[in-house]
Amino acid sequence: MHATDRLRRKVPKLLFMLWCALAVLLLWLGTLPDPYKLYVLRIPAPHPYPAWLIVVELIISAIVLAAFGWALTAKRGQRLLRHLVSTPLTIVVGVFAAASSMHMPSCFTTFALAMIVVALLSILSGLLFVMLAVTRHYGRGTD
Repeated sequence: MHATDRLRRKVPKLLFMLWCALAVLLLWLGTLPDPYKLYVLRIPAPHPYPAWLIVVELIISAIVLAAFGWALTAKRGQRLLRHLVSTPLTIVVGVFAAASSMHMPSCFTTFALAMIVVALLSILSGLLFVMLAVTRHYGRGTD
């Protein structure tokens, strides 16, 4: 078995573990008080748990990580095309989440940062695959 095949089989497990860690972090951060409500709006400390916000964040992060995993598990010929589909999705979600996290709870800010990290990883892996393809194409005995 080739090394890339072994890595391709481990990608879904690694992304699922990343999603589980993000889920635990978001669930825990939902229990913390909202600093905007506490200090700006002056609402006392027992704030309602942002359950719907966390459910939506987990669904969106699952979709984004699934698209990223779909791009990473492609064979050599389809890899760039899949990255061209999944990278704009991750960038749009990351930028939208970062732009709308001004007065949101800390769980949403963490979600925005996680989506920006996934977008950066998607961009870097796409560039890495392009560089590998170029070196493989031009590195073949052109003497």
